[in-house]
Amino acid sequence: MLIRKNISLDEKDFMKLQPLVEKQNGNFSAAIRDAIKLTDIALKNQGSVEEAVEILKCNQCMTDEDKIIINRHLLDWLLKNSRGLIPELEIINQVIDPFAFSTVGEFDGYIKEMVKKYNWQCQTSITSIDTSGSEKIRVEISNKNNNFNEFIALNIVLFLASWKKVDIENIHRKPGKLSIDLVRTDEPFTEIPEGIKKHFGYLEPVYKEINNNYKFWHRVISEYIESGYNIVALPRDQFEEFIAGEIANGVRIIESKANIPIDKIDLVDLLILFKDQFSVYRLVNNIEINLKPGNETLIVHHDYRDKRAISTITKYFSSIFEASGYRFNATHTSTLIIFERIEDSK
Repeated sequence: MLIRKNISLDEKDFMKLQPLVEKQNGNFSAAIRDAIKLTDIALKNQGSVEEAVEILKCNQCMTDEDKIIINRHLLDWLLKNSRGLIPELEIINQVIDPFAFSTVGEFDGYIKEMVKKYNWQCQTSITSIDTSGSEKIRVEISNKNNNFNEFIALNIVLFLASWKKVDIENIHRKPGKLSIDLVRTDEPFTEIPEGIKKHFGYLEPVYKEINNNYKFWHRVISEYIESGYNIVALPRDQFEEFIAGEIANGVRIIESKANIPIDKIDLVDLLILFKDQFSVYRLVNNIEINLKPGNETLIVHHDYRDKRAISTITKYFSSIFEASGYRFNATHTSTLIIFERIEDSK
């Protein structure tokens, strides 16, 4: 049964039908029937025309030679195992068109549209906040996959750093959500800002070093694993002093890391630096510190059997505290070296 209806179309809607009209050799009724078939498929498979349009846009995007479809589990593995690494800015500029916007608000809309276009299924918010006359930019990413949040945030933050000359002030990580506050920096963008390196690029120097000298580091790591980390690593000058029968000058190690004379280092900072540095050297098994004011204590766990070795290590550590001006009373047992602060010191 044929049903005849009169319909009115805007010119722009009529033009959208032109490919179907041409396909049907100018038969407008046949073109309308084709459009109805397409609409019926959209409603049956996607639930709405709007949903179908979005899927088609995504599929069209995937035909671009720069785009690929990847299994979600494989993507998660790639994201998880690339955390701590920062892509080159040139790559970011291939993803984000720097000429497509001029304000933070427009950039926020651009990113939202890109997320929708690629069907990334996450929520993004990029806002400019004026705090006491100082502009801040807040970036928020929400997705149940934390690795994905990190990846999207890194791309956005790295672009903002080059565009707006900002660096990370605060970062808040919660399950399913990542919030980052960025502040302006006076430094020109000639390299990755320190805040971004700290929070997102912490494996960059490690990766580059291993990549440049793979055989050496593979052997070193294998040795550490096979020995259960029972290997001591010391600067060569320190080792030379020890094998010459002297008490090595550990002050140089502390000052080189703090970049200030040892007697200018705050006690809390000194104890934290001491623990971090000598734990890495593996001279001892473990170092515990108590930072309670007036009751600062440092407990060193070791497994040295020779009393002379225990005495030498005790003197080595004691010389560092003596040079700092903070006086500690040192006692040792077969497994512990205990440093207790003398209250009237410094």
